[in-house]
Amino acid sequence: MILSENTLIFKLRSLVRKDEKTVLKEAIYHESFGVNAYPLSADTINLRLRTAKNDIQECYVYYIEKYDFTPNLLWKKMSYFVHDDYFAYFTVAITLTSKRFKYFFKLIDHNGEELFYVADRFDHNFPENTLYGGYFQFPYINDDDLPEYPTWAKQAIFYQIFPDRFYRGGEKTSDKRLQSWGTKPKRNSFFGGNIRGIIEKLDYLKELGVNVLYITPLWLSDSNHKYNIIDYYTIDPDFGTKEELKELVTKAHQEGIKIVLDAVFNHCSNKHPFFLDVVAKGEDSPYFKWFYINGGSIET
Repeated sequence: MILSENTLIFKLRSLVRKDEKTVLKEAIYHESFGVNAYPLSADTINLRLRTAKNDIQECYVYYIEKYDFTPNLLWKKMSYFVHDDYFAYFTVAITLTSKRFKYFFKLIDHNGEELFYVADRFDHNFPENTLYGGYFQFPYINDDDLPEYPTWAKQAIFYQIFPDRFYRGGEKTSDKRLQSWGTKPKRNSFFGGNIRGIIEKLDYLKELGVNVLYITPLWLSDSNHKYNIIDYYTIDPDFGTKEELKELVTKAHQEGIKIVLDAVFNHCSNKHPFFLDVVAKGEDSPYFKWFYINGGSIET
């Protein structure tokens, strides 16, 4: 039912949508997890449906409690959400106190033709509510599934910054590692973007409407991405100093912009002092159980 991306894009490009009399079924897509189905609260889930751009005039979702096999389905019209060059997306929030959902979609094209979309097929007839009806299912909303985030984040506009590739601020540097800005990046290439560069671009970011900066790691590391951290207490000299980080936070807050730092406690560099202690002492190291190690020692 789902074509590969290249095949689908080719077919979408080849179609003259205004002359197309039938719905492009290959572009219709939904799955009952991830960004397409997720809980908003203890009894409400949000659904997203993809179609070909300009293909569908209206979308509806029909839903009922997972173990209810009566014909008393509820329904709700989906809202047009957004589109890109090829696809349109519709969304809707539905609520059931039982927290267990099964559902399907009704799509209406610009000719008024109806098409029903269930998990295992398309149908021109209303899908019966039976044990084997093929409905999409969201089995249950667990408490652990519910998102937890501060109130300010609900309407926040985030902008993620990979410092090395964002902007090189301050005085010119003679660092021979740096590539010319604008050249094609490579896996291990450095461009010299830094904290000063972010500070200098705060006005630009504010003009974009950004009110939260999510910045990838700034800590001491020997890579361009800094996810292999050597020291969590030291700002990498490639990016600047603690004083410059404090300046960034202060000036960002003055502009109404919050700062979120990617701290990365899941893993570290093989040059981190704690890991080197394990290399030297094996199971006698107090940090031995901090890492997943096969056997009682590490060979380097």
